[in-house]
Amino acid sequence: MGNPSNPPTTSENKKQRKQPEKVPLSMLPLRHRFMFNTVFKNKELLKAFLECLLGIKIERIELHVEPKTETTDSSKTSGTDTDVETIISVETEKTVEDQYGYKAVRFDVYVTGSKRIITIEMQAQGRKDDPLPQRGRIYQVALDRSLKDGEHYNATREFYVIFLCDYEPSKSQDNGYAKYTRVSHFEENNESAEDGYHLIVLNTRYKQDDKHKNVPAEMLELLDYIRTGNDTMICQGEIAKLAIQGVLAARNDSKVGGDYVKYMTLTWGEQKELHDEGLSEGADLYDSCIDLVGTGLSDEEIAEQLGYELPVIQKAIDKVRARLSFLTHS
Repeated sequence: MGNPSNPPTTSENKKQRKQPEKVPLSMLPLRHRFMFNTVFKNKELLKAFLECLLGIKIERIELHVEPKTETTDSSKTSGTDTDVETIISVETEKTVEDQYGYKAVRFDVYVTGSKRIITIEMQAQGRKDDPLPQRGRIYQVALDRSLKDGEHYNATREFYVIFLCDYEPSKSQDNGYAKYTRVSHFEENNESAEDGYHLIVLNTRYKQDDKHKNVPAEMLELLDYIRTGNDTMICQGEIAKLAIQGVLAARNDSKVGGDYVKYMTLTWGEQKELHDEGLSEGADLYDSCIDLVGTGLSDEEIAEQLGYELPVIQKAIDKVRARLSFLTHS
């Protein structure tokens, strides 16, 4: 029996994890983290998704803008004003680190709004050792960094953690709902504890009965698309239409193809292989090779631009060409 005071190290944990399947970009579904993060950067899709799910009005979305520090005036956040939102920034694969030695949190899609902070997470499969409520709690702590010294507690933004699950997330016999919403309340009198934290779980494996009616039909179409991966499904609403268009466009985008190779390289650990082969700057070198191979340069021209003799980096170039060929053209 292991010593609980000596848990497995991070490197040991990584060794225990199953390596993800190597799927070509041409076959990559929306449920895959890379594709999900790529597609949900689309402003139209993000706007339609959030407005439908949260019942708010988004005035505009500004991508690639540094979030501004704003103090919310509680006198201006009542009535209809709370339903109007401006998205200040959208980030993918955002990592929030706390104190040294504690678990960092990586968000799939991290949205900073004038009144809300929202993270949207794709969960392709469930894990017994990783229950969603506990994961949501850790995410909440990582999200809650908006209150500055001297500000009043009512100046905090609303926090939304949204999980899209391609599996049934509920362990209850009363399951099958298309959406599960966590609500805080006081046990004694069932009074709502409005703490500003919202956990919403969308379920692609919902049951075809009245339980699926707790979300709009337009949202059900998105859940159906995630579950089936059917690129030719007929959609009445804009959300699934935009998602399908985004997936098809990403599969045929050369820049997305290069980004996918970099993403899978980090997963497969090939940068470490380059490091072990004597190229100490393996990660940067690999990324540079990916960028240059995509331009159509010869091996000799790539080596010259990177400042290497060709025999030194031939293996890196060969790896990149092989990965690009498999991941983007299979």
